[in-house]
Amino acid sequence: MKSEPSPILKFLLRATGFFATCGEELKKIFDFDMAKIYIFLIAGLIIYWFFRIKRRFVIPGYLSLFLMFVFIHTLITYGLIFRSEFTFADPRFYTLSNPDPHVLGVNYEQPESVGISVLRQFLFILSCYAFCAALQTKKLLLDFVLAYSVGLSIVIFISLSSFDISVGDRVSGGVADPNAFGFSGAMLAFLATIFIRDSEVSFLQKLFLSFSLILGIAVVFLSASRGAILCVGVGFLASLCTSKISFEKIVLLIFTCVIAIVLLAIVSSQVKIGGTLIDQDRYSLNGALADHGAGRTDIWHDYLQPVAVKKFLITGVGFGRTVEAIRETYTYELKVTHNNYLGILVNYGIVGFILFCAAVVQIWNIIQVPTIHGLFVMWLISGFFLDTFAIRETWIILAIVCCCVAQRPWLEPGYGDSRLHKS
Repeated sequence: MKSEPSPILKFLLRATGFFATCGEELKKIFDFDMAKIYIFLIAGLIIYWFFRIKRRFVIPGYLSLFLMFVFIHTLITYGLIFRSEFTFADPRFYTLSNPDPHVLGVNYEQPESVGISVLRQFLFILSCYAFCAALQTKKLLLDFVLAYSVGLSIVIFISLSSFDISVGDRVSGGVADPNAFGFSGAMLAFLATIFIRDSEVSFLQKLFLSFSLILGIAVVFLSASRGAILCVGVGFLASLCTSKISFEKIVLLIFTCVIAIVLLAIVSSQVKIGGTLIDQDRYSLNGALADHGAGRTDIWHDYLQPVAVKKFLITGVGFGRTVEAIRETYTYELKVTHNNYLGILVNYGIVGFILFCAAVVQIWNIIQVPTIHGLFVMWLISGFFLDTFAIRETWIILAIVCCCVAQRPWLEPGYGDSRLHKS
């Protein structure tokens, strides 16, 4: 008989779910970096996992190999080759998420040292192991999803009520990048659908989960992230294509489409939402072509030039050093690759890229749960527009997907062990 999860584990999962929605931009309102709370909480969860949870490793083989390769590659990069750059105090060196504040007039008040960035990335990776081992029951995952929804609701309320209507900013929800905010809404929309049809979930919880689904889709559109809109649409389509058609699913699909159409009509008409003016050009094909996908195609072109490829193809340039491959180009000023797959290739070379692709194929072949298929597809599509490994939601998604790989049938009501891969 399974023992009841400890109160400490319940608290850690609920608290991490709530504070996972708090980004660094909230510091402008609270005079405190709320993102640090999440870092401390996942550190606590990692410690609890290491000392209290018996089942340590439930990550699929190739994904574990890739993550171990990232650890070793980063240790070699900063432990042996670029030791002078590895510091916790010197702000002269900038990482993927922290451009030089003197470039393009970007105002970053506290540039981050390489040491802090590496430490945070290691904590994110370890949190994936910890989350996967800790989510032992359906109730724990439900608690996490509900806490995440509550946190996102509060953050979006704060974000909408604090915008200056004259600047016309996209809604970023307290994080520096509105695209990352859209990604968090996409994740919530899929997590909510896991439990909406579950007979063991109470009516009030289902009502709140329905609100969470609407909230997630609303966040995607309010962020004005074209990539997030695309990945949600493709993800839901993948979920529908891999599931058995039923009346409930058709109703849910129609309901979701109606909400999406209404939200798209609102933002396309350039009305002010919470004091924020959304530019309708972002939703037109001509607008996307005119700005080269917000400069992404220019960035990818420079990274794929023979001169740049020679610098990273075999060994990679190392975590946080992506821009070293394109230092001679003007897109160097934009810093990030804006593509997870290209970022992995540039950072870790061909070996790391092959291990990552092998992990994706392995997980894809094992997943048999439609909702999780949709969630995984959504994450894969988002990787074409974002450096998703720098976003905390990536590690939450991978942990939940790996729970399915670990054969926990509670992830999808109505799908038992026979629907899951048997090892």
